[in-house]
Amino acid sequence: MGNSSDDALYTSGAPKDVPKWKQKVAVAIFFLVFLGMVFEKQVGIPAYFIALAGAVAEVLCGIFTERQAYQMVSIKTVILLGGMVPMSTALKNTGAAQAIADLLIKIIGGSTNVYFITIVIFLLTTVMTQFMSNVVTVTLLMPIVIAVANTIGVVPNAMIMVLGIGSTMSILSPIACPPANLIYSYGGYKFNDYFKSNIGLAIVFLIACVLIIPMFWPFYA
Repeated sequence: MGNSSDDALYTSGAPKDVPKWKQKVAVAIFFLVFLGMVFEKQVGIPAYFIALAGAVAEVLCGIFTERQAYQMVSIKTVILLGGMVPMSTALKNTGAAQAIADLLIKIIGGSTNVYFITIVIFLLTTVMTQFMSNVVTVTLLMPIVIAVANTIGVVPNAMIMVLGIGSTMSILSPIACPPANLIYSYGGYKFNDYFKSNIGLAIVFLIACVLIIPMFWPFYA
């Protein structure tokens, strides 16, 4: 276990006191973990296990201590995701996702226009991800989006990609985007500053989703 001075070193983020060999080892481990994740199928090891192995290697090499490794884990996030994954499974297995999908289609006027529904999915995801984790948003909406795709008779791949891209639009508020939250007070920004500065980018991504995604993932097989 590390002492208080070691903890201060890592929490302060001052690299000048870190030995050169530790920097090189940390970079090497990071590079290996990155390659392992990229070639996950080829190596036959799940990405989460590769990341865990990299973290263990960092501790064993003395890059940081067990205590510091433990402090880096957000228990709130673990519990949150741990609760949302079963909820997502329940939505799918009980048919609730299909019911919500049918209700969503009724709300949009019973339209089966795939482009219109793509816009709705993007907007719904974008709104939800302003107030909750994008991982949680995707976990919740994934079975619903798949059910919508099956209902209107299109291949789910394209709409799932729209869901993924829409979930990255947590830039319209400082709540769900950690970097935006960090600079919120330091920069003296107002809540609506994020909306004003990033709404244009969100619109560009929406247009790109509607026009470009079907070129790579056709709606119909």
